[in-house]
Amino acid sequence: MDLRRDAMDQLEVLNPVASVAINKSSLARRLKTLENKRIALYWTGKPGGDIALGRIRELLEHRFKNVEFELIRSGTPGPKKTVEYAATFQGVIGGFGD
Repeated sequence: MDLRRDAMDQLEVLNPVASVAINKSSLARRLKTLENKRIALYWTGKPGGDIALGRIRELLEHRFKNVEFELIRSGTPGPKKTVEYAATFQGVIGGFGD
């Protein structure tokens, strides 16, 4: 049995992880108050998200005067038309998890 290695033997190792592009963005400017504002409640359709956003709505309605809420059902980021509509609100609260 010959245990010598030929100088031509090679081992190629591949990394199975794809390269990832990281896009940095800044957070939206925060509102000082929700009083007299229109706020979109953006729901992706995940189970229970509508219930959580409904509860958030209830709590905020008791805390702020003249705040209006509207539930928007869409994926993220959603169709251009939906994103443009959400941009007409003064604030957006998103529900994105299970």
